Amino acid sequence: MLKSNSLDKPAPSSLRPVLVGASRTITTYEDVWKFKPRHVVESASVDDIRSAVAEAAASGLRVRAIGAGSSWASHLVTRDVCVSLRKLSKIHNIDLINKTVTVDAGVRLGDLSRALASGEVRKFGPDSQPEELRAARVAIGMLGVIVRLELQAVDLPWVRFSELTMNLETFPARLPAILSQYEHVWAHWTLGEDTVRVECLEARKEKTDGFHRYNAIWRPASRVLVQLLNRCGISTSSLLQLRDRFYWFMKSARRRGASSSLKPDGVHGKVFMSMQYGVPASQMEMAVDRIRNSNFAAQNRGRVVEFKFLKGKDLSYLGPNCDGDAVLFNLWWLVDEPNKLDVFDSFEETMQSIHARPHWGKFHRPPSREYMQATYPRWAEFEAVRSRFDPGGMFSIFDRDDAR
Repeated sequence: MLKSNSLDKPAPSSLRPVLVGASRTITTYEDVWKFKPRHVVESASVDDIRSAVAEAAASGLRVRAIGAGSSWASHLVTRDVCVSLRKLSKIHNIDLINKTVTVDAGVRLGDLSRALASGEVRKFGPDSQPEELRAARVAIGMLGVIVRLELQAVDLPWVRFSELTMNLETFPARLPAILSQYEHVWAHWTLGEDTVRVECLEARKEKTDGFHRYNAIWRPASRVLVQLLNRCGISTSSLLQLRDRFYWFMKSARRRGASSSLKPDGVHGKVFMSMQYGVPASQMEMAVDRIRNSNFAAQNRGRVVEFKFLKGKDLSYLGPNCDGDAVLFNLWWLVDEPNKLDVFDSFEETMQSIHARPHWGKFHRPPSREYMQATYPRWAEFEAVRSRFDPGGMFSIFDRDDAR
């Protein structure tokens, strides 16, 4: 393995061809982050990334990679070198027998290949050292830049939708039976209320009466309309955002009275923000109690907190379910644009007080090394792998004073 401090590492080319003079303002989803790095590299090939990374390393600059920018995450922001993967979007292979697809990183998602701080391309897979593959699966960009991935596909199941309503106090006790019966469970708790609405999907491998092919719209009443609109070129994501904006408009109109204008004040100043923190399933009741008794709940009565559930998988060091089953507390809210960066502050303080784990692609304040050490039991093992791949901390998400 070629490390960044190897004596025989390739000599970087001149900085001028790749890095100098290439800068522009980067804007992420909903204009959450706007930043202007010293250099923006529009990489159309792996060689472009190799050169940019090697030159940045030789110049003592940090590197962060960005795809479509559809993220609220602050660790995308850099003052040094931003490597854009938008043009790295080729589908290389579809294996129908093994149900795998190999794509460039610009096609999104990831697992296999990364460009290291030396400019070397390293592959991770079944033959890799276990600790390296585990670190690579969830690395937050700290091992390097993903350039190509092999993704495992699965057959779409046949599913049937059900909805349950229950008391918040009894929900934790009933949850194990619900999770054993249904493949997908998505719960909704309105702050200030003591009931939980639980949406469930029961799955089958074969077609069965009452079951339909899985898609992003769970409710049967909405599914046909959404599929028709999808065929017209309107994405499901766009439809969900339109739905939520409409719900907000109706609530606002009711508060202001039927005689109010068609557009409530500030309609153009609303943006979608999302934050998610996860805890081990064993801590669910404690987390619910902390949230229910927090200033956050008191100040946001009527807003919805979603519960999502993950089975434990010993596949990564930094995943929310790295050491067992996890419960994820998710916020997806339409908020006033001027308050978008602090609207979740009290929720985040509550979740961090119990060392909850952030969703790395959603809005969150950058964690410190101390928080990572306290939150992820095997942080030291991840750090050992990271230090081998990037001893200089070029891909670090931490402040420079906190990077070592």
